[in-house]
Amino acid sequence: MRRKGVHWGMATRSLVVGVSLLAALSIAAPASAQRFPFERTYDVGSTPVIDVSTTRGRINVRTGEPGRVVVTGAATVRVGLMVPADAIDLARKVAANPPIEQSAERLRLRSPSSPEENRAMTVNYDVRVPPNSRVIAVSDSGAIEIRDVAGAVEARTQSSSIALSDLGSTADVDTGSGAVTVDRVVGIVRVSTSSSAITARSLRGGLRARTGSGRVFGSFVGEGPIDVQTQSSAIDLSGVSGGLTTFSESGHTYVTGEPSAAWNVTSGSSGIDVHFAAKVNATLHATTSSGTVYTPERLVTGSIEKGRVEGAIGDGGPVVRLSSRSGSIRVR
Repeated sequence: MRRKGVHWGMATRSLVVGVSLLAALSIAAPASAQRFPFERTYDVGSTPVIDVSTTRGRINVRTGEPGRVVVTGAATVRVGLMVPADAIDLARKVAANPPIEQSAERLRLRSPSSPEENRAMTVNYDVRVPPNSRVIAVSDSGAIEIRDVAGAVEARTQSSSIALSDLGSTADVDTGSGAVTVDRVVGIVRVSTSSSAITARSLRGGLRARTGSGRVFGSFVGEGPIDVQTQSSAIDLSGVSGGLTTFSESGHTYVTGEPSAAWNVTSGSSGIDVHFAAKVNATLHATTSSGTVYTPERLVTGSIEKGRVEGAIGDGGPVVRLSSRSGSIRVR
């Protein structure tokens, strides 16, 4: 009988908790549907600075008309135990007067200023900017997308994705754990992440990438310098023609291209694969402590041993230095 009473008490408590949860959800459900849009237009010069920062909100920036910035967005009521009881009124108030300031050629878009308003809502920004704008975008946990901008771009998040495309100048990216995708950038791209993958395609100005545990994939259409370092992930680079420096402690490294400047490829405990374009002229120095260096027959004129190959490829040229502590090296 005692055991039956215990089960009955547990069932009763579970029922009470379930009813309370349903009641809380029924109260929160109407608020979750509340979204208050807004739109503002600002006249600016030909090269303004667009400075956007949100806490959780999404940021989307793309090119629009010269001399004009058009901001559309929404204050969306959040759901949760910490949301203020007057969240709907607060969101409506922010949408009526968005936290946007203009000072000369700088336009600042922000999250709500008070902690209570921040608990009440998420503010997203969709911004159309003049083609030559410089853009600074920061979000703790909201995704960032920027495209078709000719000016320099800076993008930072803590835990969300960053996507940049068709940029006419440099790009600086910093994120903790959000994936980074960069396509078709004229200037150099600098990326720093803690644990995120980096995908960069059709870069002209080169790449400087640092990541702890995210794979780095890059393809290039110019001779800009490339400098990539990872701790525990693979590096995969194609179309490399300018100067190259890579390091991976435990990730495999793949490189395809034709060197016009020095290459230095280093790996700790993983292998290195290098595929040269046809009729390449270079000077190869490939060494591994406990692996093997593989090269096609008659590719290199010089000294060929199991763990070391040194000599000219074709007529000789830029030095290509490949070094691995314990992985094998393959050159084609």
